[in-house]
Amino acid sequence: MKIREIIISWDTGFALIIAGVAFLLLPSQVAGAYAKDVYFVGITVLATIAPMFFAALAIVTSLSDNDFIDFLEEDGTYTALLQDFGYSLSIMLAILVVSILLYFYTQYELLNTSYIQPKMVVVSFLFGFSYALFAGFL
Repeated sequence: MKIREIIISWDTGFALIIAGVAFLLLPSQVAGAYAKDVYFVGITVLATIAPMFFAALAIVTSLSDNDFIDFLEEDGTYTALLQDFGYSLSIMLAILVVSILLYFYTQYELLNTSYIQPKMVVVSFLFGFSYALFAGFL
């Protein structure tokens, strides 16, 4: 997958729209409790979708007939398909790890004070989360 194909794509466009709407709607400082809930939703959704996506990748690689693979590989479709699956799965798992780290950090900060988080942290997370979902969907 080329960088240009990643940047100029439907999934990047959709993620930018969602991040832009969040940027416009969220206040400059986001309450830590709200941010924690956003990260929890990210954990829940990605922890549900990533294993199914991984299972789909395993099915594509293991159950294919050699004739079918040869047919798809004539024009490079099979390799491109596997690369797209691997890329999307990597993005999902990376954003899942980020959401877990942000969740625990925000929860820790909320134990001591009424923590307020900068808007750009939540907006950046929403961009990554949306991108991972749309990359997997597309």
